[in-house]
Amino acid sequence: SCNGITPRQRAIAALLTEGHTDAVIADRLGMNIRTARVHIAKLAATLGSRSRAQLGYLIGQSGILDQER
Repeated sequence: SCNGITPRQRAIAALLTEGHTDAVIADRLGMNIRTARVHIAKLAATLGSRSRAQLGYLIGQSGILDQER
């Protein structure tokens, strides 16, 4: 479901699943790293993730990127 996931968070989710670092994600999306990390934390909270590795898995399971493909 896409409940509570913003287009910006979806963009971050896509970059996270490609294995990019916070710094690269921030650069790609034209934000500073602190802002990127706030978005990543919100995304993790929305999906119930407790770790970076789990976050990538949960993004895949959630289907939030399916519209992009």
